[in-house]
Amino acid sequence: MLGIQRPVSPPVKATFLVVAQNHERDGILSTILQIEKRFNHQFHYPYVVLSPEPLTDAFRNAMATATKAKVIYGTIDDSLWTYDDAEKANNASTVRQLITRVHRFYTGFMHRHSLLQGFDYYWRVEPNVEYHCDIDYDIFQWMKNQRLQHGWALATMATTEASLHDTWVSYSNHIRSAVLDNEFVTDESTFFIFITDNGAAYNGCQFGSALEIGSMEYMRTEEYDRLFRFLEQSGISYGRETDVALRMFMTTIHLRKNHIHFFNDIGVSKGGLTHCPSEKYLSTKCHCPQPMAANASTCQSRFENLRHGLRWDEETYRRRTQPQRLPIHLDNLKLTS
Repeated sequence: MLGIQRPVSPPVKATFLVVAQNHERDGILSTILQIEKRFNHQFHYPYVVLSPEPLTDAFRNAMATATKAKVIYGTIDDSLWTYDDAEKANNASTVRQLITRVHRFYTGFMHRHSLLQGFDYYWRVEPNVEYHCDIDYDIFQWMKNQRLQHGWALATMATTEASLHDTWVSYSNHIRSAVLDNEFVTDESTFFIFITDNGAAYNGCQFGSALEIGSMEYMRTEEYDRLFRFLEQSGISYGRETDVALRMFMTTIHLRKNHIHFFNDIGVSKGGLTHCPSEKYLSTKCHCPQPMAANASTCQSRFENLRHGLRWDEETYRRRTQPQRLPIHLDNLKLTS
């Protein structure tokens, strides 16, 4: 068999990020078991598990069973979690409060947490996400080598949060006057063109959080924090689709299209949405719950029209991912009958 030389420690400062409470244990465990099976049993990237409440021994024991990688536990301080004024004003239910707090944390505070300061990249871990493809190259190393800031596999249309469209009007007017100029807004190399129609109204496109792999570099800038404070002051109402949409709003001034990568080779499902690659050469790596077909998402098609060459042929796939594959010890090569 082929002996694989595993690195003593991961070569990139990256982590899987879990934000969860005790009642989400089973869903988180399900996702982590698949991440380990499909990817991390080879690369051993650590997990940072953050919670606003003390996690039970049952939760921690489940994590220890699911992965051999290092697991770092931390709490989310009230100053990064509670949103009392808005919650009281809206007379929010417990479920609504949780949605508000989780999405607000991801949007404006996760990159500030002390346990994440030693990491440059994160892979967001959400409950009950299914991964359908084996990943045999280092995703984080790929992100670093290509100088990418955000990776995704599912693109969706925000339809349930009407307030997002009002927020975009306020936000875009602000950045046009305070940050950007018309030349930037109409520049086809920017991200602006993906989420707007002719640089004007928000079209609802966003990258789903089922697969969210990113750099925290641009989030740690004063400019990002300043824009987040503006959104808070504008009275944004956090909802189920809010944090990924707001992140996309703020990336419009930080990222260009070539900073963003579509992981076509990572099949993923959540909440009835599925992406699986249609390329025949990937069929041995992927086991999808439905016949392999191209994702019909309007937003995904829009992004692919803006950035060509995202679906690779087999030769391109091998060539581009090879530098991120684990080295093989030829001395350990054994022939078996």
